[in-house]
Amino acid sequence: MILTSELSIKLAADYIKESNILPDVDLKFIRYYADETSAGDVTWNTVKMIENGVDAVIGDMASSSTEISAGLTGMFQIPQCSCASATSTLSNKAAYPYFFRTTANVVLYGEAFIDWTKNMGWKRIALIYTLDGPGQQALEKMEIKASMEPSIEVDRLPLYSSQGRHVNKTLKALIELGTRIVAIADLRPTMQMSILKEAESMGLLKKGWVWIVMNNISPVFRGEPKLPKIEAFDGLMFASGLWDFTGEPRFDSLKELWKTQTIPDGYIQPERWEIEGLSFNGPSAYSCTELLALGLNRALDIYPGGRSVGLMDLRKRVFNSSNMTPSFYNFSYTGPGGLMLFNDTGDLSVSSFDISFMKNGIAVPYALVKLNHFELNPNVTIEYLGNTTEKPSETIMRYAMNSNIYEGYGLFVFITCVIGFSCCVLMFVLVFCFRHLKPIMIASPFFCYLQITGLAMMYVGIVLCLGKPTRLKCILLQLFLSVGFSLTIGSMIAKNYRIYRIFQNVFTVRTTRLRSYYLARIVAVFTILTILPLVTWFSVYPLEIDEYTLSRTTFCWICSYPTAEFGNWGYITMAEIMVLVWGYLLILLSTFLAFKTRNISSKWSETSQIAYVSYNSGIAALISCPGFFLSLDDYKVASYLKISSVLFAVTFSLLVLYFPKFIIIMRVILKETTKFSMYRMNADSEVELTKPSYSSSLEENLNLNLVAKNLFDFTVQAHEGVLPVKKMARLEFFSIWELRHIILVPMKRFFVLTDKTKKNATLHSYTDCEIIPSEESNHHSFRVRTTVGLVFLFQVSDNAALERWVTQSATFGIENTAATSSVAQPSLAAHSSFYAPSALGSQQMHDTPESALHNRSTSAGFIDPNIDSTANTGSFGVKSSWPRYP
Repeated sequence: MILTSELSIKLAADYIKESNILPDVDLKFIRYYADETSAGDVTWNTVKMIENGVDAVIGDMASSSTEISAGLTGMFQIPQCSCASATSTLSNKAAYPYFFRTTANVVLYGEAFIDWTKNMGWKRIALIYTLDGPGQQALEKMEIKASMEPSIEVDRLPLYSSQGRHVNKTLKALIELGTRIVAIADLRPTMQMSILKEAESMGLLKKGWVWIVMNNISPVFRGEPKLPKIEAFDGLMFASGLWDFTGEPRFDSLKELWKTQTIPDGYIQPERWEIEGLSFNGPSAYSCTELLALGLNRALDIYPGGRSVGLMDLRKRVFNSSNMTPSFYNFSYTGPGGLMLFNDTGDLSVSSFDISFMKNGIAVPYALVKLNHFELNPNVTIEYLGNTTEKPSETIMRYAMNSNIYEGYGLFVFITCVIGFSCCVLMFVLVFCFRHLKPIMIASPFFCYLQITGLAMMYVGIVLCLGKPTRLKCILLQLFLSVGFSLTIGSMIAKNYRIYRIFQNVFTVRTTRLRSYYLARIVAVFTILTILPLVTWFSVYPLEIDEYTLSRTTFCWICSYPTAEFGNWGYITMAEIMVLVWGYLLILLSTFLAFKTRNISSKWSETSQIAYVSYNSGIAALISCPGFFLSLDDYKVASYLKISSVLFAVTFSLLVLYFPKFIIIMRVILKETTKFSMYRMNADSEVELTKPSYSSSLEENLNLNLVAKNLFDFTVQAHEGVLPVKKMARLEFFSIWELRHIILVPMKRFFVLTDKTKKNATLHSYTDCEIIPSEESNHHSFRVRTTVGLVFLFQVSDNAALERWVTQSATFGIENTAATSSVAQPSLAAHSSFYAPSALGSQQMHDTPESALHNRSTSAGFIDPNIDSTANTGSFGVKSSWPRYP
């Protein structure tokens, strides 16, 4: 480059003199030396050059040296033109105000790499870049250019030094990456050669690979004595600043003149002088020389006071060159290096590149990049590394790890989702057609519609997880899964909340707040809060589909948000975390309500099914949770966890909630039910909370061993009824109101509670009873404490019933802390009965006051004839005075 540039400057000086461009100026060229390895040497020689009174500078060849010299010449307003320095640092006009160049900026090489990759049909390129200025600048420009071409991806591979171990480490990373189109972003031939030699020794310069470097370095290979096989590098490609402008008159003239010149001593391969001698920046050096002369001539013409004053100042070394910045040299000049137009940074506004491949140590051009327009030479067949004309693929054969319907797991998921979705559609139709059927009415058809719709949406969302994602699929799968989940779990919460509220306070519940249209608002709020973070995120950050390399042969497609600098962690976003947290809270709420209503059941109640689904959803959520936080390197495990857990939870919910309904509907369709069975269904599903239910045998109500122990040989007074009862727990929210059958035996200070199954009974001895004060006029409840410290709350329908129950607890001397007076008369709540121990095992209880109120017996089990069964009855139809036995 130095030899050819120096000769080009000499030829340009001869042309200037012959063309009489500067008739009154005698140009003198002085050569100064610089050592790119010694900044001090460059600085010293530049200062010496300025002291000697130079009026313009051409050079330097090395960018690092040019940065030093141009910084100093700029301080003295001396124009400087370089034909070789490409670093983008020199575009800083604050530091280099009088510098311009006739060669392409290094960042333009980055653009040329992307244009070349795109037009060659490749979609991925690996860039090995050094950490110095040129490497960083080329990388930056390539990434900017690639961002404008969505189909092009750039893999970055930093190189910290030219030492063998650093080069080897970078090339090993390249192997693991799997990309086979490689560019080297460095202008230094020594660095380029060290990389290429190491790559060749590792077997990376063979068939299937493509390597391209900056500038034509084929002469370096020809002059490298330690290179045993130059043929091994055949197919190596170069991106060089275009130098061959055949057809341009000025270039053709220089080319003919070049053939007649004496070949400089030290020029490598003199036989190649005529063919490629001008490729080493000769036209650019020629243009620098002529432009500086044209600029000086123009400055003299417009000099204040006229050309003669300018010549005088030039001779006195006081010439005013303050206006001779890069734009001053825009003459629309077209020399042997083509059109030369400069922007405010001193860079060429128009640049062209030559793309060539090496064959037997010779660069063979096959494409041109002009004004970002790519032109392939149709007369040249491209030869790639490995002596092949077959164009390599941009990557080795790699496999996407995203599940799809063509492999076992994906096919299973797809078939399951199709079957599940079809079942959802079928159940939606059946529920609509049989919405007046008693089991469907009890389950609330409206919430069934919401649940089925939610389950169907989640099946669709799971299917969208399969295959290659697109922008639309990425958005829809999150929305379908989120909305489907909120509809399903929200409907279960609404149903269980209604049951919980009814049994939490059976006499004071506001039914208007338990109707479907009111509870539907809660589901709507749940849904809005679920999708709001996602919609906000989607509207702020654009979504892209990226390929993430998992290994040398595998990768995965992921939905990414490249512009999101905050809240984007690659494997999960802040919006998704908010939705997950909210979803887990809904599952916890559903599980809590399921736990609270676990003991409420009837023939057509859904509490058990909802409890199973809630618990299962919580387990599925715990299983899937790690999948959301595993790194992308564990993509397969994470995707299996998420898809499998969601699919299992959705399928389980569909089966548990709607398979029983499907069986019922099928029976109705097949006419397998009878009027009697329909009557029993209606009777079992309707519960009057204040009406007692009696069993045909008290053996099912009481544990006779416990009762007989206290009642044997005694005739006592007992009272019974069906009331809401709450057993207080340490934490109140774990307590719930339940309908219980209560038998009160005041004389023995105990009461017996049985559930509606008539199988379980518990006996409790109590110490006191008191009314619970309440500001609500329709709240009537009292509290009972047992001898072991348990506390029970009871509800009654009105104040009169409250007084009767509380007063009755003190009939036999138990002090009532809440009653205002001591009442010794026995009294019962509505539908109470009195019986003796001998009647417990066999006496039939009827739902009439007469049969229940006239049962009395002695310890021997006979009816006392001395007692008038109709006299002295209390206000509740109960005997007010009974004999006491020892």
